Amino acid sequence: MLLGSMGVSFCSVFFSSLKIYPSEQKAIPAPEELLSEEDTVLLKRRIFALKRNTLPPITTHNMVDDAGDPVLNQIRRVKLFNASHDRVKIVFHPDFLNSNNPILGLDYEEFVRGCHLGVFPSYYEPWGYTPAECTVVSNSQM
Repeated sequence: MLLGSMGVSFCSVFFSSLKIYPSEQKAIPAPEELLSEEDTVLLKRRIFALKRNTLPPITTHNMVDDAGDPVLNQIRRVKLFNASHDRVKIVFHPDFLNSNNPILGLDYEEFVRGCHLGVFPSYYEPWGYTPAECTVVSNSQM
């Protein structure tokens, strides 16, 4: 059994708190209670505005030299276009991650935690800090 003295004391405190603060059985609210009719219409309009007939973009920025960028050329060469049937989706963000960024407002750690796989080709980072950071948050990396 993996419960040590800390686990046993936590369990006893948890169960004793249940006796002190009994839970009230509340029903799950209906959708009509959460959103007004006007809010529902606005939500539907925004969802339909996001739908597109084209493939989603690969980059988050308009590149100055799109045809000459080596990363984009490699993505095109292996045909990773973010189609619905593609098993791998690409988001090329050629900028430093910062929570104040209007395009991708995530801190570096939040971004890494949301990834399934990190690929970090780096000319300026010879020690591999980024792959090590991915390992710490249990992400695969290359």
